[in-house]
Amino acid sequence: MSTGVQIVATVMGIAWSLSAFAVAAASPGRQNPSSPVLLTEVVSSGGDALRQAAGSGDIALLLNAPNLSATDAHEAVFAVQDAQSAGRDVIAIVESDLEDGSAVVAAACQGIVTVGSAGLSGCTDSWCRSPSRREALIAHVTELGSRDPEIAARLLGGTSPLWYMPSNGSKQVAPQAGTGGISLAQQGKPMKLDGTALQLIGWAGLPQADVASAMAAIAAGQVKVQPKVPQRSAGAPSAPPPLPGGTTAPPPPGGKTAPTTPPAGAPTPAAATKLQEIQADLASLKKDIEKFNRFFTGEDGVWDQKSKGLREVWNTGEMTKHQPTKKDSRDLQASMRTKASRIERNIRGIKGAAKGVAIPQQAQLTVLLETLLPFKASLETDDPDKYAESSAKVTATTIK
Repeated sequence: MSTGVQIVATVMGIAWSLSAFAVAAASPGRQNPSSPVLLTEVVSSGGDALRQAAGSGDIALLLNAPNLSATDAHEAVFAVQDAQSAGRDVIAIVESDLEDGSAVVAAACQGIVTVGSAGLSGCTDSWCRSPSRREALIAHVTELGSRDPEIAARLLGGTSPLWYMPSNGSKQVAPQAGTGGISLAQQGKPMKLDGTALQLIGWAGLPQADVASAMAAIAAGQVKVQPKVPQRSAGAPSAPPPLPGGTTAPPPPGGKTAPTTPPAGAPTPAAATKLQEIQADLASLKKDIEKFNRFFTGEDGVWDQKSKGLREVWNTGEMTKHQPTKKDSRDLQASMRTKASRIERNIRGIKGAAKGVAIPQQAQLTVLLETLLPFKASLETDDPDKYAESSAKVTATTIK
């Protein structure tokens, strides 16, 4: 080999080594912003593959393990929660059929995109032998993924049948013919959610052709399913959202959408929407608290143990064996946690949505945020005294 060729080869080798070092040092493992985080790597890293995911914005999580143990699933769900707490939503890519723990992780993500006909199968009762862990996972799935508490609970076990109707949600009784309802779970069998079911219950949108298409859809923000709203009459224009104070922005000329600059002191449309969502969720949360308090004091429910009411149950650990009481109180507790978390996220995000414009209700929102922290903690730990104090403060809070 000539001297010139040797020099070129040496330079190219050094350049390749430096390039490889830069790629290796850019992010944990072999991940980078253009490739999904792998579920197997989340498990093997103790969750750090998600917590330290490269890039910013939504994190694509490819669920490449068909099933997981209860311990590994719980670890992965905690990592999803940590990522969301850091301000990043996790979007699950379901490339092939998943079951038990892998399906639970998918449900706990903030969005699901399926590839082809892939679906989810729920858990048998033997999958998780710890009732406490099962209850914790149900709460996490309900809160993190904003899932229907009853569907989340059935996904994690149980033997009862479950149906879903677009008009009134999940039910344990068969729908009447012609209502468009579908079966989500049969008696004594794990829940089965195929692509059609995932779309109908609002867990996933249209399937993608492959993982690359799923990644592109995530990058474009196209996979998060929007909440269902009542259909409007054909041809009727959508009314613009009312702004705080009851005023409504006039429609643009010709019915076309045109960017508008808010007047000085007026909230941006995005901030106004968040404020409306906070007010609506707060009103709904107060109703949940009112219903839950009747179980808390023992006014509602059937209490066949020494503990007469949830306040005593949380102190003694002696829960009633009456299944409807357990289910209703559990669903309300999960619903309160979900709404409190949604309010918290909207409060944290409203400043950015306001684009520098002062929010008149900011002081009230700050107080509400401080009130929600002990309230959520009381629901996490079943602390009766903390719940009694913090729930009273939430109920007394008004955002005008």
